[in-house]
Amino acid sequence: MTFEPNSNAPYNVSWLLTNNCNYSCGFCWRVLDRKKLSLADALSITQKLAAAGMSKMSWAGGEPLLFKGLKTLIEETSRLGVETMLITNGALIDRVWPTGLPQGLDWLTLPLEGIGDAINVRAGRQEGHYERVLKLLDRYRSEPVRLKMNSVALGFNTKELLEIPQHLDAWGVERWKVFQFYPVRGFAEANRQEYEMSDEAFEEFRVELLERCERLDVRATVVAESTRDLDNSYYTLSPDGCVYVSMDGKDVYLGDLAKDDPGIIFANPLLDKDKYNERSGWVLEPRRPIWKG
Repeated sequence: MTFEPNSNAPYNVSWLLTNNCNYSCGFCWRVLDRKKLSLADALSITQKLAAAGMSKMSWAGGEPLLFKGLKTLIEETSRLGVETMLITNGALIDRVWPTGLPQGLDWLTLPLEGIGDAINVRAGRQEGHYERVLKLLDRYRSEPVRLKMNSVALGFNTKELLEIPQHLDAWGVERWKVFQFYPVRGFAEANRQEYEMSDEAFEEFRVELLERCERLDVRATVVAESTRDLDNSYYTLSPDGCVYVSMDGKDVYLGDLAKDDPGIIFANPLLDKDKYNERSGWVLEPRRPIWKG
């Protein structure tokens, strides 16, 4: 599928679908003070976004597999011609979808905070998380779903993150995004001292990471985003369908998609269009055939 850009529409959308989660990671910045919508309301907002020109939807949380009706939401979003991405910790996949991933899921994103279970547990993941993610990557690399991985750079895990690049292609990961820890809300804000890394430390890590990927000739696309990159650059929905941007360590709400026009919200100058397009432009590129390392 080839996507055509629409400069007046939010073509790349992220939805923190629920604040419920089966994990309790201390660095998590999920939205805790907004209630999730019903499936019917979520479908209505999805249809509104698709009509406005949305090309890709990413669902995160919390844990989106705890949203009742997620399979229906994925299938309907795909039917509308929108590329779909699920961002999950992976622990509930077999329980929620025992017969396999739903039709219409284009991307599966799984998280790792380094090589080995110890660093992932220290970062707040459940015991066995590392092995579980590797098993899921191995299972789905042979299926028609693209694999992405997310990581959070913390004050103590950059060494372990630097061990990941040599494995990306073998795991079949096509995109790897590393976020600087951002204490913007929720658990992350409460646990700032335990997890925070300075801007200077992140920049040093980012340079070393990208240089290592280049030396290893990593085929996967690797992106490292600082808190400054995150600010004002995401068209993000909270669980209740309201759109917000983060800026200077705080959230600013731009509108409510239950009643407001997606394009008018998108036009708000607090959403930096240059940063948004720089971060989202890959969504508009023609898709290459799925490759597996």
